[in-house]
Parts: sequence; C-alpha cells; structure tokens
Amino acid sequence: MTLPQRLLTVVLSLLATSTSGCLMGVVTSHNLWTSRAEEKLPLDAATLTAMEVATQDGSVVFEACPDDSADAYVLASKRGGGWSPASAKAAQEAIEVYVKGDQDGQQQVGWRWKTLKRPGWSAEVSFEIHAPAGISLEARAHNGSISVSGLRGDARLKSENGGIHVDAGGGTLSAEAHNGGINATYAGEELALVSYNGRVQADVSACSSLKGRVVTYNGGVRLTVGPQTSVRLTCGAYNGRITCDAPVTVGELSRATLTGTLGGGDGQLVLRSYNGSVRIQKASG
Repeated sequence: MTLPQRLLTVVLSLLATSTSGCLMGVVTSHNLWTSRAEEKLPLDAATLTAMEVATQDGSVVFEACPDDSADAYVLASKRGGGWSPASAKAAQEAIEVYVKGDQDGQQQVGWRWKTLKRPGWSAEVSFEIHAPAGISLEARAHNGSISVSGLRGDARLKSENGGIHVDAGGGTLSAEAHNGGINATYAGEELALVSYNGRVQADVSACSSLKGRVVTYNGGVRLTVGPQTSVRLTCGAYNGRITCDAPVTVGELSRATLTGTLGGGDGQLVLRSYNGSVRIQKASG
C-alpha cells in the first residue's frame, strides 16, 4: 500500500470513529426519564358544565361519574426527561398541572412549565378525568391516545398521533385522528368521525335517526347498525370495495359506491374510504 493510500485509510477511519461517537451521543442524549409521579386535583361536580383538556405528549382518559358525585377529579401522571438524572428530575419538578374554571362552569385542564424551560428538558403528562356524564368535553392529545367512556354531553376529540376510543351517547360526537384509528360506540343523533391514517369503526346500533359522516383516507370503515337505525346511506370506497349484510333498500350499487335506505331513512349518513373498504353490518344478537 502506498503512502497516500495509507493516509487516506487513516483519515477515513478517524471520520468513521468521530461520526459513530456523534450518533451515539444523539441517540442517548434524551433517553433519561424519571419514574411517573401522580397528582390528584379535585373538581366541583356541582358547577361543572364543560371541560377542555389538552396535552402535548401523553394520553387523555375520561370516565363518567354520577352527576351528583362528590368524587370528581383529575389524576395527572407526569414524568420528566433530560440529559442526565438531575436534569430529568428538575424537569419533572418544573411540570405544573392546572385546572382553571370560570363562572359558567367551564374548566380547562392542562400543564405548563413553572419556570423557563431549560435545554434538554422534556415532559410527558397524561390525564385521567372522572367527571359528570352530562358535561361537554373537548380533548386534544398531540402524541397520545384518547379514551372516553359514559359521556352523555357533546364531545370534540382530536389526536394527532394516537387512536381514539369512545363510548358515548346523547350529545353530538366529533372525533378526528391524524395517525391512528377510531373506535366509536355511539347512541346519539349526530356524529363526525375522520381518520387520516387508520381504520374507523362505528357501532350505531343503539341509534334511530342519525346524521353525519364516517371517513378515513387510509384504512377501512365498518358500520354496525341496529333494527331501529333509520338513515339514508351514501357510501364510497375509492380503492376498495363495499359489502353489506344489513337490510338496506339499495338505490345504487357498484363495487365502489352504494346509496340506499335503512329503515325509514330519517337521517343522512355518509361513509367513505379513500384507501380501503367499507362494510355495513347488523349488530350481533
């Protein structure tokens, strides 16, 4: 091997070692997290009418309690991240969870930094909410899932990176997931379920007249109906197929489109998948 070749080999070896070290530093620099700590904040169920809850990194869980319950609360689970154990602990201690209310009974739940955020700090905060079933709820999670059970009031749910699971009825339901599926059991009169990357399943077998839309851009749609469900259906599957085993009076049917009437046709429901199939089925039993 000539001298220039030997020099080139040494230089390439040094560059590989330097690059490898830099990559290892990047991978491990933000991987230190504290254990989870919980904080419980009481809610005044007697005056609560609406709630807005939001978190950047973490999940949101709502479980309904009786309207006159004295045990309404928010349980926050939080952990801090940093470049070192001391930095992660400092980040966790700087997380402030809050509940803010107004005279109309509307309350906001969220978190913020108590002090100026230091370089390397990160936080993960999840909320578990026990509140009266009759309130209105708006929940947003940027990186996390949303789960709602027993709500009778209006619901607006949005997750950027996570799935949505909801069992609700009475009020209107709006759920939007950008990177995750939606699974809804609904017993109201108006819903809008939209997923940009995920499957959407809607059980409306407890509904009678119903209006709204169930849409996914990448995934399938499954609608479960009951004997009293009464809607006019407009369905489209642009890169998939449509199947139906419910008693639909068909107006137009092809592999990718279906229009028809279920029951008396009192409501109007749009089902659409741009990359997936659409299925309409009867509730079992």
